[in-house]
Amino acid sequence: MVTSSSGVRSIRRSCGPVRREALTPDQEEDLRAIYGYLAPFLDISLEEFRDGFLRDEHPETEISVWGRIAVLHERFCEDNEDLVDAGRDVLTCLLTFSCGAGRPSGVSDVLWKRFGEFVGE
Repeated sequence: MVTSSSGVRSIRRSCGPVRREALTPDQEEDLRAIYGYLAPFLDISLEEFRDGFLRDEHPETEISVWGRIAVLHERFCEDNEDLVDAGRDVLTCLLTFSCGAGRPSGVSDVLWKRFGEFVGE
């Protein structure tokens, strides 16, 4: 379970053995675009981020999930400009929600309330 965006490191690293030497060109392009948007909110390098997908049994599916997370992050931040400095916490909320977990520690009441409204809870 992820409780902070720094937990991305452990999630991406704990995916098992390396299953492929490289991603397809399309996967690499998508991965770079996703990382390009999320990088300011992550505590890992592009290489560390990519490593998890090289270990994933179905990288296309996982890249798609991360793409949706990036789109939802952008939409939430656009709709909640007053919380612009909470970008890392927004990512934390999205990651914990995607894992089926509850409210992550350290997230403000205001952010959690708006996030609940955003996802329809």
